[in-house]
Amino acid sequence: MRNQNGNFRIFRNAAIMLLCMALAILPAVSAGAEQTEDYEYEIAEDGTIGITRYNGNETDVTIPAEIDGKPVSVIRTDAFNARSITAVTVPDGVVSIDERAFANCSGLTSVTLPEGLKKIGNKAFAECVALTSIRIPDSVTALGDRAFECCFALTSANLPASLSEMGELVFHSCHELCSVTIPEGAVCLGSLAFEWCQQLTSVTLPDSLVKIESNPFMYSGVTDIIISPDHPVLSYEDGVLFNREEKTLLLCLALPERSRYTIPEGTETVADYAFAGCGDMYAISVPDSVVSVFTHSFDCVNLRLLAISPDHPVYAVIDDVLFRKADKRLIRYPVFRRSADNELYVVPEGIRIIGEYAFDDCYDLKAVVIPDSVTTIEDGAFRECQRMKTLEIGNGVTTIGDHVTDYCSGLQEVTLPASITSIGQDFLSYSQDVTVTVPRGSYAAQYCENMGRTCVLTDPEE
Repeated sequence: MRNQNGNFRIFRNAAIMLLCMALAILPAVSAGAEQTEDYEYEIAEDGTIGITRYNGNETDVTIPAEIDGKPVSVIRTDAFNARSITAVTVPDGVVSIDERAFANCSGLTSVTLPEGLKKIGNKAFAECVALTSIRIPDSVTALGDRAFECCFALTSANLPASLSEMGELVFHSCHELCSVTIPEGAVCLGSLAFEWCQQLTSVTLPDSLVKIESNPFMYSGVTDIIISPDHPVLSYEDGVLFNREEKTLLLCLALPERSRYTIPEGTETVADYAFAGCGDMYAISVPDSVVSVFTHSFDCVNLRLLAISPDHPVYAVIDDVLFRKADKRLIRYPVFRRSADNELYVVPEGIRIIGEYAFDDCYDLKAVVIPDSVTTIEDGAFRECQRMKTLEIGNGVTTIGDHVTDYCSGLQEVTLPASITSIGQDFLSYSQDVTVTVPRGSYAAQYCENMGRTCVLTDPEE
């Protein structure tokens, strides 16, 4: 009995000690989450405040520079997301506007940002559909992905002079954007930054701008780029922008009179999406000097001829499909191939890798057969092949990457081999009515059964 009582006392004392420790911790935790009548906020270790939620009823909002005597330094993720505000003034002292902080404020027409602001996060003002103009302070060094995406009424914007980091699709689908100021001091343009900005017709690039990611002006209205002939890095001629130092063709504007283009000898790289949006481009000739291209480098919807010498040291074109010789990689199936030519594609025997996004957006493709020589299908390989009904994967494939069949809603029949040992995220997730033929007891069979897909099980020797 003594031992039992002693054990009870030990247990009781330990429990009391743990409870006291927990109570001692609670104030430190709760101190980080506070609330006033209009704002929820957190107190950072440095004593500054991050606003986490606006609960007020005012539509013309001036955010306080201080709350309870502590300076406001950050507007946190989703703080004003989808709130019914028409105007907002962000106070001095705020250095960061985080992800989606003002996204989906459909009535927002006026935004005032402070000098000293350093960062505007991903989708911070996305889908503020009534916003007509924005002045980004020169102190801002980083613009996140899609920061102003789908601000449909936006007509003018500027990039800050201190900009050193720009995400992708920053002004994507700002259809009314017709004026953009890129000041001296800005050093970069993000990937697809002005995609579908169809009212934007001309841009001036300063001498400080030395880094341009994948075609910032794809599907925009830009037909002219103004650039100094003495620019230290970039050169522009007849609608084509180059990085001279890196011997890279950065982009080709969609000029209506251009149907053919020969890449200059000496060019070594063709950037991703370089020719995307060139709707009238019929033929592109690629010299032997080009040693680096990307999946979407030649995505022209009306392209009929990609001319590469059979003796090219790096690349080969077979039946309009682009391959890399060294690692036997299928880089790109032509997005331009019409329905009549898309009933069936058989990957050539000997190919080992289906590259990432190799068949991306090949909308009319109906069926693909992959030979036993292929070992790897990389991420997104068949993404958005919406009319593809049949996918037959050969017996050599061991790895299927992430998102390989995303948006392949028409897929009906898939054949998987016993050789597969790894299947990435979302394979067949978008293919609800698919029937999978797969060897009994295999890794692939277990995957498909776990996904709830209809399986036809075969014996391994079959």
